[in-house]
Amino acid sequence: MAISSQELKDKIAKLRGMGETDLAAKYEAELSRMEASAAPRKPIEGDIVLGVSANDFEKSASKFAAPGLHLSVFGMPYWKTQGKSLAFPYTIIEGADTDKSGEIYCGVSKEASWKIKEILTALGVAYKAVNGGNNVAFNPADAAGKQAKVLYAQVRDSRTPEEGGKGTIYTKAAEGSCVYPATATLESIGMTLQSLLLKNLV
Repeated sequence: MAISSQELKDKIAKLRGMGETDLAAKYEAELSRMEASAAPRKPIEGDIVLGVSANDFEKSASKFAAPGLHLSVFGMPYWKTQGKSLAFPYTIIEGADTDKSGEIYCGVSKEASWKIKEILTALGVAYKAVNGGNNVAFNPADAAGKQAKVLYAQVRDSRTPEEGGKGTIYTKAAEGSCVYPATATLESIGMTLQSLLLKNLV
């Protein structure tokens, strides 16, 4: 249920009394937005002129790819956090979402390494045992330029208002398994478009 402006004012006063000035300031910004949206608006006369070229306007689109499988070309993986997690960058190369890009982060622990194995397998990148079988290695250059499909699904912003969350719905590479061979289809991986959408959008 939406909070009323009076409830926001009470919360701001309480936070200020507790010395929580930063948090109070965030709620004050929300109160200002709420009051501005409730104020009567004067109709605009004449055309609205946007500061964007006609060419750029035609090319504009959401930065988020649609739910589904997207053929992508992968770049060279790199350490996101040295010794702890890898990033696999990619760019979509087919369909309406061409040129949208992202990164898939993978932990390198024993429990998390399955995701790296899944990505390398989908890309057809060889890996090998080293140090007497105590470690596994692969050449990151072997991944660059390889193609695979990335699975996108709808998610809801789960951050709290204090963290800047607004509960908006967007898409991103699916949690868990999300990289498949370039020949994969939703049917071949046991998915439907419906299964990639959030059940309750209200």
